[in-house]
Amino acid sequence: MTRDDEVTSQDSTQNAQGSQGGATPTGPETKGMKRVENPHYPAFDLLLARLLAHEEVLGLLAQMIPSDGESAARFAAWRADTHPTANPLQGCVADICEMQKGGFVRWFPTLRYPKRTKEARLHVNRTFRRRCCGWIVAETYESFREFAQEVDPATLMPQSAWKRLVEHVRVCGPLPCKRTRNRRDLKHVLKRIRKTAPALRDCENLNSRGVELSSWLRVLADVRNAVVHNGEIIAERRYRRLKSAGLDRFFPGEHIADEGYVLDLTPEVAQDSIERVREYGLAIYKAVSAAAEYPVTLYDPDKGMTVWRR
Repeated sequence: MTRDDEVTSQDSTQNAQGSQGGATPTGPETKGMKRVENPHYPAFDLLLARLLAHEEVLGLLAQMIPSDGESAARFAAWRADTHPTANPLQGCVADICEMQKGGFVRWFPTLRYPKRTKEARLHVNRTFRRRCCGWIVAETYESFREFAQEVDPATLMPQSAWKRLVEHVRVCGPLPCKRTRNRRDLKHVLKRIRKTAPALRDCENLNSRGVELSSWLRVLADVRNAVVHNGEIIAERRYRRLKSAGLDRFFPGEHIADEGYVLDLTPEVAQDSIERVREYGLAIYKAVSAAAEYPVTLYDPDKGMTVWRR
């Protein structure tokens, strides 16, 4: 096993994506580089690249849509200036059951059409920010889930075991859907990783952050489900269970009786989720690599960052 010299994070991402097939890097900028066998690194490098992209989107969001609501007013003014032919019936509803003389549709103003006040613009601004932050948190969870599935011991099965599985499917038909789904569920994936790499459990329970990572991840999963499927609301029965796991601490919101926990995600919360997922991913990468006796060095005091190639 050999180690490459220091390169930029951008070069690292590009080279990792360019070597997805496992080939040795080529080109004048890779002169002297040698292939290093660590099948877990490409998945970890892709996770880092995705989290970096999430951070860049979050930075643009915070810059373009500040919390004071002023950008919403500027956007509204820009829209009025650059779209003089905008729909004059905006804020109206067509009554398709009744026609005016001459065959024209009858229109009525909507009763809930908001007044163009500063308070209305601020409400639109905050709603947009909250929803964008929610989707960034959801995408962060999905990036972590895909990374964990890539380093899952069941994914890196020996060639002989893979051939036996293919033959079994050919003779007996596809595996039951429930079994296949459970095998890919993040809970079962992490369970297999802990069994293969017991060091991960120690880091999950005792780390410098003072956070039980497995419990935090379960909360993150419910936050993701609430953002994607339930309008950023965690159901009452789930809220009572997640409150003891630190839901209020990590993901602020408002508890409304008989409705549930309404999330109020901010750029700071989204950034914290990205950082925690990045650290959790590093812990998994180091644990599974060490268990399989792959190189896990990430930083050399003399040469800086270590970049591993497949």
